[in-house]
Amino acid sequence: MYKNTWKKDELFVNPKERKIKDYSSFFPKYWNRRFAEYFLGVIQGDGYIRKNMISITIGIKDKDYAYLLKDLIEEKFGFIPKLHLYDDIFRLEIYNMRIYEQYKSFKNKGKWKIPSLLFPEEYFAGLIDTDGYISKGSIELSQKDNGNMELIIPLIKKFGFFKTNLNLKITNNYIVKGYRNKLWNIHSSKDVLNFFQKIPIKHPRKIRILNESVKIKKNFNKTPNNYNYQKILNFIKNISFTKKDIRDNLGFTRSVVDWNVDRLLNEKRVEKVKFGVFKYA
Repeated sequence: MYKNTWKKDELFVNPKERKIKDYSSFFPKYWNRRFAEYFLGVIQGDGYIRKNMISITIGIKDKDYAYLLKDLIEEKFGFIPKLHLYDDIFRLEIYNMRIYEQYKSFKNKGKWKIPSLLFPEEYFAGLIDTDGYISKGSIELSQKDNGNMELIIPLIKKFGFFKTNLNLKITNNYIVKGYRNKLWNIHSSKDVLNFFQKIPIKHPRKIRILNESVKIKKNFNKTPNNYNYQKILNFIKNISFTKKDIRDNLGFTRSVVDWNVDRLLNEKRVEKVKFGVFKYA
């Protein structure tokens, strides 16, 4: 069994101040606490809890992560989960009453409960690994607009991200009408580098993209393209605009536009009018 490296009273920060008293979440002493909090993020990100079972859904292109997560559960919890392939998804299934009992209080009918965390960076990494999106130059996390995303605002602030607010995203297409999501995303060099330094994601594909993204951001910081910046500045003067307007009219890539608009926001040369719309300040 795994050696316990914390005391019972340390399982939650300030346990006496917890508003909710009925958590069955004092993790077993032989569990690895860091992984226990990471796995909580995994479950809340893309997990499903039903009677006596926990399942995690992973896309087929992320086979490496599916097997990595399976191995971590076996190593840290001492239990071998079942991994199945259904059409284009992997499903990791855990039929273990001890694990089920520890986590069932934290996700009920899609609603989260977040305990005080000893390793919030691990919890946040679990969310990003399962329900986050990382591209070259940006990171985002979105969830159904049901109050869950508001719970992570204190964490975002604690990590020191410049972007701390949420955006409302409404999907309207031929499949879904009026579906409301809450979205948190970052594009600035400072925030992406901060994420890279503080959040220990484990997803192999997302790690590769993040590493490449950091290289791009570092190059922007070392040799900012003032020509692109000036062209954008001249284009937006005295008008309201979107990032798409800049891309369509000037032909710049998404990452170039995102970086320069973030720079203009930080310099207070532009301001946000409403979601996705900016104006020259």
